[in-house]
Amino acid sequence: MADAATSSEGPEVPEVVLDELDDAEFDIPAVDAVPSLESIMNEDAGRDSDPEEGPFLLVPEAGGLETGSVASKDSSEGRRSRRASPMGRSSSGSVLRHVILKGLSTQINSAAERSGAGSATAACGGGGCVCVGTSQGAVLVFDATQKLRFLLEAAEGAGAVSCLSASGDGSRLLVGHDKGLLRMFDLGAGRLLRTLPDAHAPNTALLHIKFLDSSAMAVCSDSGGSVFELSFKRVLGVRGCDARCVFSGARGEVVALEPLLLGQFGAPHPLEPMALLAMATLSKVIVVQTRPRTKVLLTQPLAAAPDSLPLLAWQMVLIQVADHSRVVDPVLAFARDHALFFYQVGVDPGGRVRAALLHRTELNYHALSLHWLNARTLAVLDTREHTHVLDVRSQTEVEALDVSSARLVFASSHFKAIATGGNVSKALALAGERACYNTVVSLGQQLLLVGTRSVHALHMRTWAERIDHLARHGKPLAALELGLAFFEERARAVVGLRGPKAHRKLLIKQKIFEVLDAFVDKMVVGEASAEELRETFATAASLCIRLQQTETLFGRYWEAASGRPAAEAAFLEVLEPHILNDELPRPPPGLMQRFVLHYESARKLQALEACLTHVEVSCLDIHQTMTLCWQHSLYDAIIHVHTQGMQDFVTPLVELLTVVQGALSTGKQLSEEQVALGNKLLVFVSCCLAGRAFPRGDVPPDLQPQVKHEVLKCLTALHSRAPTDSEPPYPYLRALLQFDTREFLNVLALAFEEPEFSSELGLRQRQRIVDILLQIVVPGDTFSASQVGALFTFLARQLARPGASVMVETHLFEHVVDFLTTPLEAPPSMPGGQHEERQQALLELLAAPQGLHFCDEHRLLQRAYDAQFYRVCEFLHQRRGEFAEIVECYLRDPLRRSQVFAFFRNMLVNPGYLDLTKTTELVLKNIKELVEIDSKKVGQLIWCHLPGLIRPILDALKDEPEVLFSFLQGLFQYREGHSGKDESQVVDPEVHETFLRLMCQLRPSEVAAFVRANNECRLEQALQAVREFGQVEAEAHLLERTGDVAAAFGLLRNQLELQLTKALQEGGDAAWGVAQARLLLVVQLGQRGFALLDEGAREALWFPLLRLLMHLRADNAQHAHNHEVLRDMCQHVLSSMLGHVGLPAVTQLMLQEPSCAQGRFGEMRDLLLSMLRSCEHEERVLRATQRILNADLHVRLSRQLRGARRPLAPHPAGAPVPASAPPLCVRCDRPLLTSATAPSPAVVFACGHAFHCACTAGASPECPLCNPGAVSAPLHRASPSKTQEFVSGKESALQRRRRQQLSPQRDSLELNLAPPPGHAHLQGLF
Repeated sequence: MADAATSSEGPEVPEVVLDELDDAEFDIPAVDAVPSLESIMNEDAGRDSDPEEGPFLLVPEAGGLETGSVASKDSSEGRRSRRASPMGRSSSGSVLRHVILKGLSTQINSAAERSGAGSATAACGGGGCVCVGTSQGAVLVFDATQKLRFLLEAAEGAGAVSCLSASGDGSRLLVGHDKGLLRMFDLGAGRLLRTLPDAHAPNTALLHIKFLDSSAMAVCSDSGGSVFELSFKRVLGVRGCDARCVFSGARGEVVALEPLLLGQFGAPHPLEPMALLAMATLSKVIVVQTRPRTKVLLTQPLAAAPDSLPLLAWQMVLIQVADHSRVVDPVLAFARDHALFFYQVGVDPGGRVRAALLHRTELNYHALSLHWLNARTLAVLDTREHTHVLDVRSQTEVEALDVSSARLVFASSHFKAIATGGNVSKALALAGERACYNTVVSLGQQLLLVGTRSVHALHMRTWAERIDHLARHGKPLAALELGLAFFEERARAVVGLRGPKAHRKLLIKQKIFEVLDAFVDKMVVGEASAEELRETFATAASLCIRLQQTETLFGRYWEAASGRPAAEAAFLEVLEPHILNDELPRPPPGLMQRFVLHYESARKLQALEACLTHVEVSCLDIHQTMTLCWQHSLYDAIIHVHTQGMQDFVTPLVELLTVVQGALSTGKQLSEEQVALGNKLLVFVSCCLAGRAFPRGDVPPDLQPQVKHEVLKCLTALHSRAPTDSEPPYPYLRALLQFDTREFLNVLALAFEEPEFSSELGLRQRQRIVDILLQIVVPGDTFSASQVGALFTFLARQLARPGASVMVETHLFEHVVDFLTTPLEAPPSMPGGQHEERQQALLELLAAPQGLHFCDEHRLLQRAYDAQFYRVCEFLHQRRGEFAEIVECYLRDPLRRSQVFAFFRNMLVNPGYLDLTKTTELVLKNIKELVEIDSKKVGQLIWCHLPGLIRPILDALKDEPEVLFSFLQGLFQYREGHSGKDESQVVDPEVHETFLRLMCQLRPSEVAAFVRANNECRLEQALQAVREFGQVEAEAHLLERTGDVAAAFGLLRNQLELQLTKALQEGGDAAWGVAQARLLLVVQLGQRGFALLDEGAREALWFPLLRLLMHLRADNAQHAHNHEVLRDMCQHVLSSMLGHVGLPAVTQLMLQEPSCAQGRFGEMRDLLLSMLRSCEHEERVLRATQRILNADLHVRLSRQLRGARRPLAPHPAGAPVPASAPPLCVRCDRPLLTSATAPSPAVVFACGHAFHCACTAGASPECPLCNPGAVSAPLHRASPSKTQEFVSGKESALQRRRRQQLSPQRDSLELNLAPPPGHAHLQGLF
């Protein structure tokens, strides 16, 4: 019997033990006769079945390239019960329909319980029927309505049914048993046709049996791993079978096979006569062609966990090729563990079968079963018994469905071959633990799952069924989103949607609105909350817009919401984002009236104003809208209605300017609302003069000239539309200037850039506007000085424009210049502001062609200095050639002081502007200010361009030590950073000594580092300077440089002693840290002076230091912290001096200590141990270094020895010669072996070139052909390893003896290297 396993709990079916039932207790009536198995199987079990667990048609659809889909008797599911299904469902629950085939399940269980037919072990489908094999060898055949057609009795001793296969036409059924028997039945009559006990290897269980396209051909595989092709024939009424071994299990056990059945797809294909078969072993996938001859087409390794099985599945797929053409080819999907492959198999133009990898996918689960549902969709069952629906094209998972409650039947006993004695490999037995090849079978677009107590079916719903399913289960929003995905062709796993694109979209749209209508009606009529209503109408609005059905939105759905305040409010509010996105530019006027009233009552005025500017004016009630806008100051909407609805750009400008004039006339500070209005008017005027609409869009091109003319005419009007006697001239211009002079002038400046102001008429208009502005602003007291300044700045920029035609009077020009140069109270060091704006305007004015003709340069220069316009001063000085004064301008300008270095650099690089002597004088004159600005840039300038100025600068700054130090520091920093550029420049040592003295005064902490890095100071003068200022560390370094290591060591030791005394008195981590740092300096000095001192001198250095530390340690034995720190110092000194002082002397010194003399060796124990450990470590390091060097020497010598012993093959000109050809001399082309009796000496070089010794006389030891430029030297036959003597021929015993005497013991010269030292000796050293 097949093993069964479940991955999760499901609905329990109570097990009843018939022998324990009491007929009297349970009132069971007696029966006249025991029913037969046939009568039990024919009982009608579907009368009271639930639709979700009930009848399920197995009739395939006709036609189409895709495999046949299975239709449900109740496809609309209109009468489905609301009772929840016991099956687990995915989050969407819409792609697969999971049902229990109750008719099949009941009859199978009845047969097992009442007649001992056994439990289900295998299943197959085809020809409109389903066949289920049992553990007792019987087969139950059901039709499409789940009625039992036949009960095929078991054969005696055949064992359980392990595999089944029905032919494509439904006429034949092959039944394989776990004891190896193969039987064929006629499905039409239910009778046995063939019994084949020897169709495959004996004593093996049948694992797979598959019909080919013809019912006379099949393939099978057994537990021995062999594959056989079966050919059924009938000769003279006798039925027979021919078996041919396609693959032997000795080469690998085949555990899965899948033939390519092209007949079930309907369309002809060039691969039909080739009979392709896909097989999978535990290590690879093999695709073979069995007709007309066997040929391997593809092998793909499959490496995975040993407890997983390979999976195979074929499908015809429409594939887009590179040249934008399409081809229909079979695609083989195979997987193992978490790897999934797709291979296309086709015929190339040459008629050869090719297999190409399409793509590979990594799954995040372990695959258990693999089946195609249609040409784009794949179903994968994982080891947790979850079915994953994959879209092949996008390689995405569409849905995951839990089917663990089905309690799948696994064929582990068949793969272990228990019925035949378990004669299988351990690998096959392990991999087949969860085999379900014959219990999870594909029937077109549905899967059959054989469980221990029931049979389940997974059916792909059509697109309409998926939408209805979500809507019926209370997920209308998900249903609508799915429908929209169908409409926009984003959905996956689509079934049942055929026909032209327009027809498909029409069907989907009708279905979407069918669901949407029901959803809206339910929410409006029911007691839905405001949030639910908003969500409902937001969905309706979005769908209607995306499906271009706004008439439905404003018709049916608006009518449904009208009359219900909550629904109406929700409907109107969801329109706002769509209106703002310009998706609803033309809503009905009646709806817009309600929209305006609702937003006014809800006080959402800003949102209302934004919506009004995005709606066409023809959809608005003008009277209602304008009344509301003036009442609530919705100025954007007012301008929009006038400009877009009436093409009137002047009326809103006049009316709104009147409001601004009234606010300005009060003399009070403007409110935020009034300021906002003024700013809107400035933007509106700017847009009109630039051809743009306000607040959005553009003015039609044909109206732009008219709009610009009318707006400009309105602004420059002498009087308003309703003037009063006290009204000043040009009221509109005056109002805008009074509101914000600077911004309004910027608007005019932008307008003057338009092409209309470039013509002759435009230039006149520009001059007229300038004259009006001067007439308004200059003479009166209405405007402040800053406003007048803004006008003058505007005029200056207009006058400075190239080709400016604006004319002003001379006295007015001077007035402008005087105003621009009037000093301001704000400091000029602040970037931006009016100071920079005025200076820039004056610069632009002076840069104009006629700019300086209207003013006195001397007076202008003086006023520029007074106003601190140093850029203007620089401009004037440059025109006059006064370059020395330009330096003063840079130094005075706080924003441009650092730019003076660039000016000097330009003067020095281009001496034509200023004489070098004058430039040098300028630098020397302003050296103090330059150093204060940036000392490093001063150093760069002097070092690169004026190196001879160093000494004069020292003299000039001798009374300014801080400045002089900064200069020298910057000079040396630049020199060190660019030392490689010019090494010819040398600084006088006195300069270094001066810098050293200044550093000792100002930066004493940096002296030691400077002395260590600087070697250009004279030692005597440097020693004198550091001694003068008490720089002990620097003095010690200089003494070390002179060779007086003892004196330097003494200085540092004394300094250390003082610091130790201070640390012992004050305590604290800081004091001890300084002491440890000074100890490190002393130790490093002693180590550096090792080569300069003899043994006695070194002991004289180290021993006093060690005694000092040991005495202090002994004196502070009662203070734990001090004692520990001093102990560490002693250990550090000991470990540092051991390599420089003899160990016996150190030991003797330590034993002479008072503590040791008094018998207290415990105090010295740690020091002695640390010393011994240091010695041991150094000895170990020495041995390791010796071993490493010996090993390296051995490798190098062995490599050279191999090269020296390598034979040399002579060949002319670098080309090998045949073995039979005699070697020739490269120079004379004669044989090297001229005579056997008198051999000629020859030389063969490492490159392979051979010469007679006579031909290379006086040549280089290297090959003269490869090294023609080598130095000539005598060449001997016993020359270095690059040559080798080549002598052949017979020689007499006397000659041989003489040669041996001349070269005694030739063999003794060979190197006999010892084996390299083992690496085990190096373990643990580092």
